[in-house]
Amino acid sequence: MGKSQEWFFEEFTLPPDFSFGSVRLKGANTLPLTEGFINLDPGVATLRLSAECASPWNGMSMVVLYMFQLPKGQKELERLIEWFAKERLKKPRLPEKVPFDADMLSLKGVPQDWEHDWFAAFSRSLFHLYRSKKTAVLLRYFAEKGTMLDNPFFQGVYQDLVFSEKQWVTAFPELTLKKSVTRAVAKKAPKALLNEVSEAVQRALEALALKPTLRPASVAECIANRIDEARNPGKGKGKKAPNLDDLAIDLGALWGETLCRACGWQWMEVQDPDGAFLTNVCSPDKAFRVNPIAKVYSLLNDRGLPNNTALLFNMIEAEALPQSVAGALMPLN
Repeated sequence: MGKSQEWFFEEFTLPPDFSFGSVRLKGANTLPLTEGFINLDPGVATLRLSAECASPWNGMSMVVLYMFQLPKGQKELERLIEWFAKERLKKPRLPEKVPFDADMLSLKGVPQDWEHDWFAAFSRSLFHLYRSKKTAVLLRYFAEKGTMLDNPFFQGVYQDLVFSEKQWVTAFPELTLKKSVTRAVAKKAPKALLNEVSEAVQRALEALALKPTLRPASVAECIANRIDEARNPGKGKGKKAPNLDDLAIDLGALWGETLCRACGWQWMEVQDPDGAFLTNVCSPDKAFRVNPIAKVYSLLNDRGLPNNTALLFNMIEAEALPQSVAGALMPLN
């Protein structure tokens, strides 16, 4: 998989005029979107949008566009055609009890002389395939429930989705925060809190016998290992069981402080929409936040949770994060 992003639209919207690959979608910010995914490989651009519609369509509805520059994307195009078309129906009928034909939910703007195929893997999974010598598009509609042709999400996409043969947009869109969403607020951590964090960091460094010159990623790995040891006390026979509350404070403080030093994050006091005040480390633009002490505490008290503290640190350091915007304070777990 190449360069990609995953979107969750609880707090964000797409731009009102959105272009990617060889398509343009007007009014994208008005669609009832819940999730999205975008991916870019050499010669292949993929866009997936999901929505939740009201009854009788309640359930997930999805539109996926696979766009290809040929011959670069030829191999992936052939793979997808083989995968989706292997169970194609000979005479597909929609839930509306009508045959599926070439004009139903088709893609606008495609030249008339292009090869056009349409098929259904089953009555709720519909495909249009458009192809020329240099370009191809595979368009898929899928819905869990309800009829297909009057699905409000499909209709919104169908009305405003346009293909452009000369377009190949590779820039990912900038999402916008919804104005109606009540979100968390961050303010500078008080000096007394920072002093407590500093003391906890020093205790953790001494307990783990870590050198100040150790790479940040290695510090995160040592923290993860210590969490694993505390979650499996039987392996350290003869050792006194640690106080988990104290251990969570010390390890969480060290994890957060290491992130601050490595990536320029900062300790802040965050008030959630429910009024609770939490100690978090936040990215410089306040797009992301982590509550490291609470995270370590949860891991120490629930061995069923995956210990991804080192993985999360590495992802933040590598900037391999979901899409967010400045001020969103998206929590990372």
